[in-house]
Amino acid sequence: MLPGKIGAVLLLIAALLVFAAPVLADQQTNIQPAATPGAQSMAQGEPQQGGFAGVQPVSPEEVAGKVGKIVDRVYSMAGNIAPKITVLVLIVGGLLLALFKEARKVIIWSIVGLILVLWAQQVVGLIIGLMNS
Repeated sequence: MLPGKIGAVLLLIAALLVFAAPVLADQQTNIQPAATPGAQSMAQGEPQQGGFAGVQPVSPEEVAGKVGKIVDRVYSMAGNIAPKITVLVLIVGGLLLALFKEARKVIIWSIVGLILVLWAQQVVGLIIGLMNS
């Protein structure tokens, strides 16, 4: 059996993952892979032009655009999930506060985490603005 505090933390993490799973499942979409010219030529047995093993070269702008889309998607998912997880942590932390005085730290850090997630765009914009000036 695990020691009390470690067991309680692991139980809390397991509970968060169990309660977050339906939220994450709702966020999933069916993504179909895009047909690329390299994949079509490989299927037809034609020799490949450029790229390595069917991978077509891309420009830095395309990579930046793709990374930007991924970051936007992750941020929007975090913005949707963070308040729900914070409420769950506040409830569980409040219940654990009766047993462990260290539960105060969990409550405080969950609020700090929520603030960081919700204000991330403004903080990054502020940092970029300070660096450019």
